[in-house]
Amino acid sequence: MPDPDLFARHFDRPPAGSARAPGRVNLIGDHTDYSEGFALPAAVQWGTRVAVAPRDDAELHIHSQSDEPPAADHGEAYVRGVAHLLAHRGGYPPGWDVLITSDLPRAAGLSSSAALTVATALAMCDAIGDALDRSECIELCRDAEHTCAGVPCGVLDPAAALLATSGCAMLLDCRSVTAEQIPLSLPGWTFLMVAAAPTRRLAETPYAQRRTECDAALAHFRKLSPQVRALRDVTPQSARAQASQLDPLLASRAVHVVEESRRTLEAADALRRGDAAAFGRLMNESHASLRDLFESSSPEVDRVVCALQALPGVAGARVTGAGFGGAVVALLRESALPAVDPLIRSISTIENPRILRIVASAGAAIGPA
Repeated sequence: MPDPDLFARHFDRPPAGSARAPGRVNLIGDHTDYSEGFALPAAVQWGTRVAVAPRDDAELHIHSQSDEPPAADHGEAYVRGVAHLLAHRGGYPPGWDVLITSDLPRAAGLSSSAALTVATALAMCDAIGDALDRSECIELCRDAEHTCAGVPCGVLDPAAALLATSGCAMLLDCRSVTAEQIPLSLPGWTFLMVAAAPTRRLAETPYAQRRTECDAALAHFRKLSPQVRALRDVTPQSARAQASQLDPLLASRAVHVVEESRRTLEAADALRRGDAAAFGRLMNESHASLRDLFESSSPEVDRVVCALQALPGVAGARVTGAGFGGAVVALLRESALPAVDPLIRSISTIENPRILRIVASAGAAIGPA
């Protein structure tokens, strides 16, 4: 993390506020957040720190001192988006000096963009002494992703960055935006993040199309029952019973979302029991659904997942995050770790695949520490 004098050396004055936000891994529950369902993320040990000082003009001067800058092509746009939304909220200046430092690995599916937006928002709050409510911060950072990246994402990533607790996964209710912290206590087991397939920029994938498809499926269920506010309110039985009444593509999207929320609740229960085998089975079911029903995997990711699932000692593996390429998360025995690196390097389609052991870590914090 940054040298405390780095900001002063670059901007010729001390920072007025700073904050750090972690990346996240989503263990299960993908493409459920914008349908008000459930997800089970954990913050990771790497993160992004932002230090800021307000300016007297409306300019944004942004400097990154990271070996792996978060959201490399769009970091400045994300900062500008957060600054614009805070200024529109009132009480915040439009101009800032901003220093970004990060040890969050790039292109590893760890949501560097959410880490950046959350850290920026909290640092600017710190600078002017505003106690921005966490729920408001989550919504603001989600909106910054919408406006900066053109991706109609849900609350999962900023909520994970803000609400996480060290040593725990969090069962996130994406309707109430509340979280139950569940200890990641699986002795002899570990979670790995494997980035061994080509990455993608979400705005250039069918992510927005998937959300539109989910909305179209929702419209059908709303006609059947006024109590249905989101796909979260549809039961798996109803989703499958109505499949013949829907366009087959829309039916597939709805069944995935509804059953993925159910799997997430079951996975949380397995974690409470310390049942790694059950958790892994649900991960494998999740990947099959994301691949076949939601079509958000890719051939390269499927190859990595299949290889990991076949490896002795692996309980489960799945594509994680928004998908369409990117990263895989796996649950495996620690004794199986030595076999992973040669396996992944033998099948990866990218030159330097990344294999990262996950340590569930604390959420975002204001201040220089």
